[in-house]
Amino acid sequence: MKSLKKIKETIRVLIFNFLCRFRFVYIVNVSMEPTIKSRSMKIVDTSAYISKNPKRLDVVMVMDPSNNERNLIKRVVGLPGEYVEFKFGEIFIDEHPILHPVPLSGIQRTYYWRVADDEVVLLGDNIASSTDSRHFGPINIRDIVGKLV
Repeated sequence: MKSLKKIKETIRVLIFNFLCRFRFVYIVNVSMEPTIKSRSMKIVDTSAYISKNPKRLDVVMVMDPSNNERNLIKRVVGLPGEYVEFKFGEIFIDEHPILHPVPLSGIQRTYYWRVADDEVVLLGDNIASSTDSRHFGPINIRDIVGKLV
């Protein structure tokens, strides 16, 4: 009987830890299509960046800089300390082109930033329908809520 009680308590603790660490999010817009479909459910690991910084191409949930009651899902393309340019439909990091998982032909203008040591540059995969660093600039790493898993 004691062992059954211990098993139940262990299960409760595991469920509690899971619910504290992970958040379920419902995607309502098309800014990350085709990678993430609108009206899909995703899981966000809210402790992914407690002891480390995001990596390039991580898909993250961040607080919306224009409305802190809302979150955005975007891809990390520029990391702390880098010089980032979007031009000619490509992303350049410190003057070297990088591969992006989706075509970037929708980038018509040139954008560039020197990314501070506590910031990242974000981009939505659906260039035509994304509000991202092209609109609000780099964001502070502490504004990242978590990483999509």
